[in-house]
Amino acid sequence: MDADSARPDALVAKARELYDRFEYAMAARFLQRAVSLAPSRADIIDFLADAFIETEALEEAKAALARSIELAPDAHAEKWLKYAQLHEGAAALELYQRGLAMLRAEQSRTAAAGSASAATAAAAAATAAIPRQIANTCAAVAELYMTDLCDAAEAEAQCDRWVSEAFAADAANPSALFALANLRLCQQRPADAGGALLRLAETILASESKDGFTVPKAMRIGTAKMLVEVEQFEIAAEILKQELTADDEDADVISHLAQCALAMGDVGNASAVLKQGVQQLQAACGKGPTAERLARLKEDIADLMLLASELRERSPGSAGIVSGGGGGGGGGGDAMDVVGEDGMEEDDPDL
Repeated sequence: MDADSARPDALVAKARELYDRFEYAMAARFLQRAVSLAPSRADIIDFLADAFIETEALEEAKAALARSIELAPDAHAEKWLKYAQLHEGAAALELYQRGLAMLRAEQSRTAAAGSASAATAAAAAATAAIPRQIANTCAAVAELYMTDLCDAAEAEAQCDRWVSEAFAADAANPSALFALANLRLCQQRPADAGGALLRLAETILASESKDGFTVPKAMRIGTAKMLVEVEQFEIAAEILKQELTADDEDADVISHLAQCALAMGDVGNASAVLKQGVQQLQAACGKGPTAERLARLKEDIADLMLLASELRERSPGSAGIVSGGGGGGGGGGDAMDVVGEDGMEEDDPDL
């Protein structure tokens, strides 16, 4: 291997180290340099698209995937599926169907090869993942018919069809369960939705391991929100508490957990959740975050304080509602008293 061909691979190796440390923006810079040296390497462009997605540079990710597809349209169904996720409506549907056709063709090839082939462990793992990928894709198409394509002819029938295909591919697939629950709620069938959600909740609560969660975070939080809709408050709260164990600075989770407590009629617990959440985010402000992160933290603090204020208004009999203390007249104070107008602690000169 000459020096010119080795240089892109060295850059990719460094990008992989950064990516694995969650330093996605820096990884993208190394990958952009690698692509400039090897502009026809679709594998590097695919990796660059992943880094762009992680940094929410979605237009750049879309352009990278389009280029990769142009260079190697028949390599890797995953790129078509990622590309579909960056589109809407009929365009997304067409891209999902292209990726799904590739997955099914690959499944057929591996089935025909049988167990006689001396597949590597990596190849065997990839083959075993195909049913899950097919189910995930079918569920994504079902969700598409519940959103962008909800006005299409026979949209509801299409939803049922694609959910059924998802389960046919992988009977215990979390994405299939999530899509089924969402569909049944749309159909105003909460009891049926609840059954799917309880199965999904069991998977979520059992899926934490040293390698992290096997169910995507957005799906975990979405499951908790739907569990509240079907009045399975305790299980929803259990999922949200698990989320806070993983990230105690997630304002969205804090908000949902407080509202879940309120739905159970536990105003005191809702108050405590909000107060602790505000304090966690205030503490994060003092840890030297980037300017972008600091601005987001201030917005999150303001949102939680607004929710606390609304909670007090809805429950006037609960004075000091986000303080965990005091009666109506004074002494205890609340979360609105411990932060200034900008969402920062007023008595801390370093903030």
